[in-house]
Amino acid sequence: MKTKAVELIEEIGLDSIAGWNSWNSFTETILRFEAPPSNANVVQFSRDCTTAFDASDPSTYYYPIGQVFEPDVLREVCEIQGIAFSDALSLDYGSGPRIDELRRRWSCREDLAPTERLVLASALVTLSRFEAARQVLDVPDHSNTDTRYAFESALLRYIIGNRSEGRELSPHAMHEVRSIVERGGVPIDRVLDACGLAVVWYIKGVGVAKSDFAWFARHGDRLIVEKGDRIPALSRSAWFRGVAMLTAELGDARKTRELMVRASDAANSANSAGDGVFAENLHKTYLESSTKEFMYVSRDEERAVASATELTELDPHWSVSIGELADALAFFGRAEESARTYDRAADLGAPYVSHHVRRAAAQYEKAGMLGEAVDRHLLAAIMLPDPDSSLAAAERLSTQSTSSARRSFERVVSSLS
Repeated sequence: MKTKAVELIEEIGLDSIAGWNSWNSFTETILRFEAPPSNANVVQFSRDCTTAFDASDPSTYYYPIGQVFEPDVLREVCEIQGIAFSDALSLDYGSGPRIDELRRRWSCREDLAPTERLVLASALVTLSRFEAARQVLDVPDHSNTDTRYAFESALLRYIIGNRSEGRELSPHAMHEVRSIVERGGVPIDRVLDACGLAVVWYIKGVGVAKSDFAWFARHGDRLIVEKGDRIPALSRSAWFRGVAMLTAELGDARKTRELMVRASDAANSANSAGDGVFAENLHKTYLESSTKEFMYVSRDEERAVASATELTELDPHWSVSIGELADALAFFGRAEESARTYDRAADLGAPYVSHHVRRAAAQYEKAGMLGEAVDRHLLAAIMLPDPDSSLAAAERLSTQSTSSARRSFERVVSSLS
C-alpha cells in the first residue's frame, strides 16, 4: 500500500498531504513506546503515554489512562509503515527502553504481583495491545481477594472490550464494575471515574445496560453532592464533562454549558495543583467537548470554530485536533475550508489518515472541486483494505471531471486489479 500511495501522490501532485506516511510522534509512541527526541513535534498523546509509564509505581493500583485507540488505528499505522500488524500486536516489533521493558514484564507476567500486572495491562491498553493486556489480566491468582484489584481489573476489562468489540460488547463487564463498587472499599475518586465512564458510554451505546447507567448516574451525582470537596479535580472534571453529554443528549443547552463551565473550573484547579500526569490534558479535553457542544447543542458556529481552533493551537501536530476543526467547519457548511483542513490533518500523518482523506474527498465534492475529490478518493482506495466504495465514488466523479482525473482513476483500478 505504501509504495502505490507514494506513486499516486507523486503522479497527481498531492503535495498538500505529502506527509501522510511520515513517522511522526504518534507512530513512534504506538509502535515503539517512545517520544521523538525533539520536543517541537511531540504530541500530547506521546507525552501522556510515556510519562505515565515512567512515573508508574508497580506497588500501587492506579495507572492513568488517557485516549485509547481502536485496533484498526494500530493496523493502519502498520500498513502505512510497511510493518506486520501481527508483529506489533505481539510486541515483536521495535526496540527501546520502554518497549523492551514491556516485553520483559509480559514474558514473566505469571510471576508478577497483582499491582504489577495492573500496571503492565494498563500500559498495553494505552498502546492498543488489547489481547496482550487481556492475557495479563487472565493470569489466575486465587489468593488475591483485594477489592481494589478486582475493581481496577474489571474496569480495564471494560475498556478493552469497549475498544476491541465496540457495540458488540456485552454489558456484563460494566455490571461487574458496579457490583464491586457496591461491596465497598474502592476510593471515591475511582468510583466517580467509573460513574463518568458508564454515563458517557451508555449515551454512545457501548456495553452499558440501562439499569447500570441509572445506578452509576445517581451514585456519581450523590458523590459530587456529598463528597465533592474531597474528590480530586481530575475526577470531578471528567464527571462534569460526562454528565454534560447527558444534558446535551436531552437538548438542554443551558444546563450543558453550566456543566461544561464546572468541568473547566475543575480542570483549571487540577492544572494549578499539578494534579496528576494528565492534568495539562484536561483543558484540551474540555475544548474537544465544547466544540461538539457548540456544534450539536447550541449550534453556535463562531464559538465552535473558536473552540476547535484553540484546540489545534494547544497540540498543533496532533492530526485528531486538526480533524476536529475540519469537522466543525464541515458542520457549518464551509466545505472548501473544511476540505483543506482535512488535508492538513492527513498531512500530519497518523492517526486516522484514511478517515481524514475520505472526509476531505467528501468536502471537496460538496465544494464542487471534483478533481480534488477524485484524487483523494483514489488515495483512500489504495489505503483501505476494501477499496470498493472509494473507487465507486472516484469513478462517479471522474466522469464529471477532467480527462486527467479519469486517467488517474483508470491507472489506480489497473494497479489494484
